[in-house]
Amino acid sequence: MAQQNPHHHYQAHESSFQPSASAPVLYPQVIIPKYQSEHRRSDHAQQDGSQRQPRPPKTGDPETIVIQPSSQNEHQELGNARSQSFGVPQSQSVAASSSQIPFRTMDYQTLMLSLIEEYLAAAYRCGSAAACSSREQDIHEYYRLIATALACIESLLQKASDVQQHWRLQPLLEAKLRLRYARLLYEETENLLEAETVLTKGNQFWDLKYAAQILLVRILDRSNHKAAMKAADVMIDDIQTYHHVAWEYALRLLCAGLAFSEASTQNLTFAIQHLQKVTGLAERNGDKIIFVMATTLEAFAYLLVSGADSVSLSQRALAKAQQLQLDPQIDNLPQLRILIMLVDLAGSLRQLDAEQAFKKMGLVHSTIDKVVARSEWAADGTISLPISTNSLNGMVLHAQDVIELRGGTPCLKIHWLPKDDVYALTYLLSGAAAAHRNSMDSRKAEQHVTDSLKVLKSRGSWESAQQSVNEAKSLENEEPNALAQEAKALLVYLRGVIAQGTGQLDEAISIYQRPELSLFRPFNRTLKDHMIREISMMAAFNLILIARDVNHPAHNLVEPLIGTLRPLCQESHSKLVSASFSLIEASLNSDSTLKTKQFFGIALNVAKMICNNQVTCITLSLMSNKFFKGVVGDQAEKSARAGQAVAKKSGNPLWISVTDGMLAETLEKQGKLEEAGRARHEAIRMLHALPPKIRKG
Repeated sequence: MAQQNPHHHYQAHESSFQPSASAPVLYPQVIIPKYQSEHRRSDHAQQDGSQRQPRPPKTGDPETIVIQPSSQNEHQELGNARSQSFGVPQSQSVAASSSQIPFRTMDYQTLMLSLIEEYLAAAYRCGSAAACSSREQDIHEYYRLIATALACIESLLQKASDVQQHWRLQPLLEAKLRLRYARLLYEETENLLEAETVLTKGNQFWDLKYAAQILLVRILDRSNHKAAMKAADVMIDDIQTYHHVAWEYALRLLCAGLAFSEASTQNLTFAIQHLQKVTGLAERNGDKIIFVMATTLEAFAYLLVSGADSVSLSQRALAKAQQLQLDPQIDNLPQLRILIMLVDLAGSLRQLDAEQAFKKMGLVHSTIDKVVARSEWAADGTISLPISTNSLNGMVLHAQDVIELRGGTPCLKIHWLPKDDVYALTYLLSGAAAAHRNSMDSRKAEQHVTDSLKVLKSRGSWESAQQSVNEAKSLENEEPNALAQEAKALLVYLRGVIAQGTGQLDEAISIYQRPELSLFRPFNRTLKDHMIREISMMAAFNLILIARDVNHPAHNLVEPLIGTLRPLCQESHSKLVSASFSLIEASLNSDSTLKTKQFFGIALNVAKMICNNQVTCITLSLMSNKFFKGVVGDQAEKSARAGQAVAKKSGNPLWISVTDGMLAETLEKQGKLEEAGRARHEAIRMLHALPPKIRKG
């Protein structure tokens, strides 16, 4: 069989795996000689001069293949080769204890089905190793085994269409085989057109017909999302005609999942509509588990929408699921419990409610170890959602691909995350939830992110941050499509932040003006563009802070950026964006002291609300510098001490040094020289922890 490249289309032909007339072909369990077209006797047995004649099949029997090894040495050699190639124990290889081996007969269909299972099992055994090692030889072997299994299936299906009755497959077996063939083409190759063609042949079994249609929707979505959704709508109409509610659950949940991957506003609206339909159906049919899953996914969908009321709508949908969270049926599904908790945590993060997010993070941590260890959590992350028998409407299940029977109860299978991925996601969200308390809690936020990604992004540790960015950049260089557009924009922004944090201000300005971070381009109303726009806004904020001095060479960029940012900030629902822009307007305003105080007040109140120590520290420092610099009095001292206290909580060496220096100046004017000296000493000590260019500045 020709070797298969994973990046090329699989093309199976019967001739690609049939044995030659001169030598037997090695398969995992047997050696298959070349047969004449009438399938009556072995050419190979005649060629090697064997005295034993194979027993011809009985007239009218299904096609029978005669297995006749030629010698003990040949079998031992081929058996060893098979064991090495496919990882099959030596005891299972085909080897003869003597040169005289009795004849065996085997039904051709049974043989080919066994070969298919053997090849796929061998491929999946080496698949994990190939994925981890990324060695070309391992990947090559994996696709060779998959291609051979596909060739076996294709040959069997071709023989099934033979005019001779004894080659015909049973209708149920043929329908199952076609479905499996199409699924392998979809999952392992790029031959989507061939997979579509295979699925177009109908069958008389309702569940297999629906399973084929669901797979067809997946295949169409690869190339044309709209065509896939239209095909799904047609299928839903048919399902509703026959009241097969269980399959309507399956298809609508699939449509919602496919819409999540697109994440445009229109697709997310369709996803929410499908989920609401599922919720209504489940409520009418008494399928509590489906109801909880649908409402939880609806809550998640609202978090992907950039509307003003998206968080409140998400909370309302999630509340429906949480009402049934203590139901015994829910308790038997640990994945569903964790999913509800993670969506709830993500909602608090989206709302920038730091205290609530921190509390929910603790609840997740106290629960996850208990539920993940339970036996109900499948190793591959599959969730089996029990449904009522009424939802099947009397349908007989012939396959277990989409809907399976577990202990006599029909269950809808949904593929989610395996245990390790759930832990990684949990720690990543925990890092975000603990970020505002990072310095106060022994940098737990960094530890959570490290546990999840094995990457340390330390605030104030610019070397570690640069290393993390370099690793991400290497990944992008190796696989240009590995990072989404919003991730690429974030990577550029982080490079600018690192340059700014290490005192390379000219480089930072250059990075902040990169096309990936430009605000002067059209943005669509999609979540992806919304994220990119807010990253670009943060880059513009930093650029303005660098160039705000009228003598700075890039000061001419400030006014156009302010004009562009003002309407965007008014539209934004992010409290962090609101606080940052108010801080910038306060620092730039020189016309009205009252307006400046109002801007500082907004920034300070919002920063405290979202527990952002960094913005709070910067705001207090700028207020102290603007209103109390050179002023003698208690109010000036209180302002300087407040800034110093917040800076120490943030743990940022730069702002600790700045606020200690400001306090030292204030205390010197107050005549408190001893305390001023201690503050000055601490400011100098922290200054030495900063990058060289920052110290010189």
